[in-house]
Amino acid sequence: MFRDIVALLHFFIRVTFAYLKAFYRLFVSPSKVSVRGRVIVITGSGSGLGRELGLRFAAEGARLALWDISDSGNKKTAELIQTELPDAELHLYTVDVTNKELVKTSALRVQSEVGDVYMLINNAGVLVGESLLELRDDDIKRTIEINLLSAFWTLRAFLPGMLESNSGHIVTTCSAGGQNAMHRLTDYCASKFGILGLDEALESELRDVYLRSGIKQTLILPHFLDTGLIHSVEAR
Repeated sequence: MFRDIVALLHFFIRVTFAYLKAFYRLFVSPSKVSVRGRVIVITGSGSGLGRELGLRFAAEGARLALWDISDSGNKKTAELIQTELPDAELHLYTVDVTNKELVKTSALRVQSEVGDVYMLINNAGVLVGESLLELRDDDIKRTIEINLLSAFWTLRAFLPGMLESNSGHIVTTCSAGGQNAMHRLTDYCASKFGILGLDEALESELRDVYLRSGIKQTLILPHFLDTGLIHSVEAR
């Protein structure tokens, strides 16, 4: 009984603090952290939001490790970045993020070839856009593996280094579909609800289990973007 009361009190304090922090941020913007010279890994960098993130962080002077399963897509991203920023430091890796062994070896390559990773951006994702009974078994499996399970593999590869230095930043691309379920998105919403839960649970573990306050987290919850993923879903 006493433990339940303590747990409830702890939860109430956390919620109250979160609301106070949000209210504070309405009036005071967080200080901008420089990423110049720091290593950033972006998954799904070969198109869409990942490509845009690459352009943005290259402009900020970051050293980029671009991960994508599409070698041609990744090269196109690099070409676009170097057209605007000829001096940008880019390292391209062809990685299937659903392959946990390949993720491990690729992470070691980044560590060896580029340096300690400051920021991990879990951005790789797919969207099929079919109703539950129209989805193929392989579609469901692929969506869960890319949108959710891949984040486990990348986190397990890069988080130990961040824990050791008690510094770093984990960015997770979720979706409005991770908070509000929609028709024709059963597999997608399930994966995004999962990635939201992973991010929140990791925040708790970093604070209460690993006792690391130097590792920051950012959760991106975009609405529908024209990234090439969406074909049969309409926002109304």
